[in-house]
This record gives sequence, C-alpha cells and structure tokens, in this order.
Amino acid sequence: MSQQTAFIQINNLSKTYGLFFKFRALTDINLNIHKGETFGLIGPNGAGKTTLMGCLLGLLKPSAGTILIDNKSVNEISVKALTGFMPERSNFDAWMIVENFLHYHHMLARQPESTANEDVTKALADVGLEPEVGKRLIRKLSRGMLQRLGLAQLLLGKPDLCFLDEPTSGMDPLGMSLVRELLFRWKQEGKTVVINSHHLDQVEKVCDRVAFIDNGKIRSIEELVPTAQTKQIFVIQWAKPYPNEDLVRKVAQDNQVECQSVSDGSARFLLTSKTQGSNLLRAFVGINTQIEQASYEHKDLVELFRRNNATQ
Repeated sequence: MSQQTAFIQINNLSKTYGLFFKFRALTDINLNIHKGETFGLIGPNGAGKTTLMGCLLGLLKPSAGTILIDNKSVNEISVKALTGFMPERSNFDAWMIVENFLHYHHMLARQPESTANEDVTKALADVGLEPEVGKRLIRKLSRGMLQRLGLAQLLLGKPDLCFLDEPTSGMDPLGMSLVRELLFRWKQEGKTVVINSHHLDQVEKVCDRVAFIDNGKIRSIEELVPTAQTKQIFVIQWAKPYPNEDLVRKVAQDNQVECQSVSDGSARFLLTSKTQGSNLLRAFVGINTQIEQASYEHKDLVELFRRNNATQ
C-alpha cells in the first residue's frame, strides 16, 4: 500500500468545537487512503470517527490541516460528483413514497432521465428491497429498511468514492450479509470505500486496513489483507512425528525466513511475501515432514480494540 499514490491525503488535521470552552475532537490526523482500498475507522464512542468523516465529506470545516481527494479540495464540484455518503441515521422526507424519493435523487445525481426507471428498480433489488416496497411511504419503513434505502440512494449516483457511517446499524443478519456482498462487489469495481463501524467482525471481513482512533488521535493503523509489502505471520502445523526445533529453524534459515517460535507440532514464521510461504512449504515437504495445516495468522479486531483501549 505504501508505494501507491494516495487517493485521499489527510495532513495534520485538527478539529476544535466551541468559542470559550473549547473541545478538540481531532488532533493532528495524518492518513493516506489509496484508490480502490476499503478502509475502516474503528474506536470507542466519541473517539472522533464521525467528525473525521464529516471533514472528509466537506460537511465540517477543519480547524487546522488539509484534506485532498484526488489532489483536489473536498469542496470541489468534481469531488462531490464522485462521492456517495450513507449516514448512520438518515433523515429522509418521511412523507415521500420510496419510488418517488429514489427518482428525485436520481435526478439530483444528474443521471440520464432515460435510465431512471431501470436504475431505481436495480437499486432496490441490489439492497434487497422488494418492488412493492417502492410503493410505500418512507415513514412506514422499519429501521433496517431505512438503512437499505440509504444504500439504494447512494447507489443511484454511481459513486467511485463511498463513505459509510455505521452501514449495518439496525439491520438483521441478512442485511449485514447483503452489505458485505456489496462491499466485495465495489472492491472488484475499484471503488474506494471508507467505513465507520462498531461491527468489528464485519469490518475485518471487508477492509484492507483499519485505523484505530481514540480521543481524536490515530493510535494505530493495521493491515488486514496481506500485500507484497506487508509482513505476515505464517503458521504451520505438523502431524506426528513432529520435526524437531533445530530442523525447523534450519529450514527457515535456509529459506531466509524468520522463525518466531516453535512448539509441539507447530511453528510461526514471519514472511515478507507469499512466495516465501510457498517456498517454505515446499522445503518441509521435501524433507518428508507431514504437514497437517498451513495458514496466515488472522488478525482479531476485537483483540486489537481491547489492546488499544488498555494502553490509553
């Protein structure tokens, strides 16, 4: 990731509220997000995540620092045109019929009038809302349906950059699964996505990286998807008879891999590329060790969340 050109560049960003009794919501935020990346913002309530998203959207004016999106100000019309936003709690016009509401936002997004019916029908289908829901008043929708409607509204603009603030809030498991499928599809389409969510199990399934934010500061940034530049823990488990520790460490050394630990029947290795993992497996197979399982160590965001909280 570090060798890519940043699509979103945040430099020394701070945000303070109040004239007399000042409250600093963000302090010296520095962050680069790359084109096509799905990036998560995690942290406790009141950490500054929603404030940061408001600044990224141009809804809040930073007290200090700069934000560039595609090397342009967040307030440029061209940036607004490629941006989609789904707030945690949408404030829709409750008196409108769902279908009319979506047609209205299709027009606001400057999409071709000739495709309006098709686009609205597809947006409803993409978020799992039945066609008859389009005939209902918005005020008749449940919380989960309103979240889906917010996603449908976002889809109509066909954005390349999507900001999602607690997108699965109020959704049932089926809705959560639907959001996850949409995010995977957007990744394939090369969209850039920034997610603020407390559903850590969902975040770790879809995000490339996450930033842990607390008290208005970024405490850590974690890679969740291995890349060519990412160090990753690789775990090998053997069936009996287990190779002895000296042999395991020698094979690792011969393949220029760091062996972090060896215990009965397993070992942990620090890799800098997936090729190293393949070479290591080939080497152990070559000396007739019986490999039972080999996998990359999974990062647990819940544990990361707890660890960061414990160090504050």
